[in-house]
Amino acid sequence: MSNEKRSRGQAPFFPPIRMDIHKSCVVDILNCTKYDYSIVRKEAICEVNSEFTIAVHSLVLLAHRPDHMASSELIAKNVCTNPARIRKIMSSLRNQGFVKTKEGIGGGYMLACDPKEVTLAEIYRSVSNGTLKPHWCSGNPEESCMVSSNMHHVMDQIFCEAEVYFTNYLDRITIESVLGKIKLDSIQAREKE
Repeated sequence: MSNEKRSRGQAPFFPPIRMDIHKSCVVDILNCTKYDYSIVRKEAICEVNSEFTIAVHSLVLLAHRPDHMASSELIAKNVCTNPARIRKIMSSLRNQGFVKTKEGIGGGYMLACDPKEVTLAEIYRSVSNGTLKPHWCSGNPEESCMVSSNMHHVMDQIFCEAEVYFTNYLDRITIESVLGKIKLDSIQAREKE
């Protein structure tokens, strides 16, 4: 599918969003749309761990405010979640070197990395790696039925391969490119008004 056909306001900052899994499945990850037939359920792609989305949102917000501290309350309000959840995720991001913190009055979080260099794959690996695979899989290895006894193993392989494709895709997107897309979408929305 060409960039012209999938315009939906997408900026050229992003690499093509088609993903082949076993050469029989094409999934548009950003829009959670499946084309042809899909081994991976649409919902499995959409249910990627929310910590990843919160981490990306938080880092993009900090990149948007490069010389300002942002409190967990400010970030939580922007993300639409609670400050305790933000502090938990930001602690993980701090441990990985993505953010730095200042305690006390006027304290908060600042970006400690270059948004041009940090990819979404790095963030995904630090907070959500392995979340494409569901916690439950159908089948029972004890069953005599070939399908039931092998489904779990085969689906594990499929989700592991999907994880590789997904992280490779995320490796091509930086924090800065996400911020650029947000700015472009904001400009386009204003032009439509």
